[in-house]
Amino acid sequence: MSKEMKNAELQFIEAVKKDGYVLEQVPESFRTAEVCLAAVQNSGYALEYVPEKLKTEEICLEAIKNGDYFYGSFCRRESMLKCVPEPLKLKMKRVIKEIEETGYRRSMN
Repeated sequence: MSKEMKNAELQFIEAVKKDGYVLEQVPESFRTAEVCLAAVQNSGYALEYVPEKLKTEEICLEAIKNGDYFYGSFCRRESMLKCVPEPLKLKMKRVIKEIEETGYRRSMN
């Protein structure tokens, strides 16, 4: 990756760290695993804009963990399952159940 491309990628990472939904505006060629991971760590609902080939267990898990807060209100994580690849859905359902049983809520910085 050229220096210019790497700099652009770093700028996209910084942008999605502030607002995961910026991922929707990131050009497809810059939606790397690193950019997408940073986006779902900010807002799990950014998983909607992660390319299918990058919807790994790690990225989906981070999305589920960070998916309870959406534009100022708490939401149900189950609604995110529509964006999870079929082979990972059962595992993510178990994660959601565990999170709900333990009362996990990420800190809102």
